[in-house]
Amino acid sequence: MKLTRPVITWLATGILVVSIVGGWLLSRASNDGVDANMTSPGVVQDPTLGTNAPVQGKLFSSLYVTAAANGIEAVVESKGTPLVVNFWYSTCEPCKRELPALGAAANKFLQVQFVGINPTDDADTATQFAQDYGANYPMYLDKSGDALVAAGVGVMPVTLFVDADGIIRKQHAGELTQDQLDSYILKYFGVSS
Repeated sequence: MKLTRPVITWLATGILVVSIVGGWLLSRASNDGVDANMTSPGVVQDPTLGTNAPVQGKLFSSLYVTAAANGIEAVVESKGTPLVVNFWYSTCEPCKRELPALGAAANKFLQVQFVGINPTDDADTATQFAQDYGANYPMYLDKSGDALVAAGVGVMPVTLFVDADGIIRKQHAGELTQDQLDSYILKYFGVSS
């Protein structure tokens, strides 16, 4: 069979129509309840998508990290005092916006321990960046990603609120405001400014 120009045109048109109709039918079969854009902060998404594991209510695991200030290996763990652990990195826009609020909360709530964990930046960048944004609490690096895995972190920023008994009382994915920080610290730790 010889393919002439009219036959090729009809075949191409047929393939195009089948593709469009097939795509439309597949899109109609999708689950409208899933936030495909992942735009809802604090919502744990489908676990097949590289998202945060639901850890709220679980015991906080010790995290093995490196101190950004001096390169010494360290362990972040609950030591009988409330603990706020924030995972961040310097090119993350929501991280930039929330670091001043975290720094202010650390200065206001002295009975709460604040810790920052950065998996992507080098020590100088992480330290300088945190200082520039007023986050003058201990900063750690997680170059291996082991702390991210242990804490169930897939996307950042994410902040864990760990009570004095070592239980993760709140997992907040996305940017935190000063009001949210104050509210969570009062609600989960019973501490007010």
